[in-house]
Amino acid sequence: MKTTLDLPDEVYRELKIRAAREGATLTNLIASALASALNRPAAPVRQRPLNKRDEQKIREWMEKESAFLESMRGPVFGEGAVAGLLGGRR
Repeated sequence: MKTTLDLPDEVYRELKIRAAREGATLTNLIASALASALNRPAAPVRQRPLNKRDEQKIREWMEKESAFLESMRGPVFGEGAVAGLLGGRR
């Protein structure tokens, strides 16, 4: 697959030098470097602690989501829903 990369000049120069030293193409060197980076475990993401406002927003969202899901329980999963889908058969 072809793609375009916008690299800083210094990084490009270092890549060209390394490719020449290793007798590799620039494409193969970059592909190898990316594959190596993708095979390493990802660094843990540092999460900032939630503040009171964030906690309140999450709580409100969860309450709305729960209410929505509960409202869907009757029409979608209520008694007769399966029978209706199966044409009266169970």
